[in-house]
Amino acid sequence: MPLSGPPLATLAVFNFLGVWNDFMWPLIMTHSERLWMLNVGLSCFQEMYFTNWPLWMAGAVMALLPVLAVYVAAQRYFVESIVLTGIKG
Repeated sequence: MPLSGPPLATLAVFNFLGVWNDFMWPLIMTHSERLWMLNVGLSCFQEMYFTNWPLWMAGAVMALLPVLAVYVAAQRYFVESIVLTGIKG
């Protein structure tokens, strides 16, 4: 059981990334702009002939911060998982 910690932490981070970057499900399920997730709201800054780049880039940085925080928190588990793959038993 102790050896399953790093792979489970890696799986948790990948699952978080998958849910955080999901676009279609929140777009379909939310009917109000007030309930949109950050990724869906960022798509509003891209119009057909004009993109508000400063607002879009600020929103992209805001969307990156939680993912970066989760990665930094789980970084030692990634390293430990890679170290354990090289052990021959």
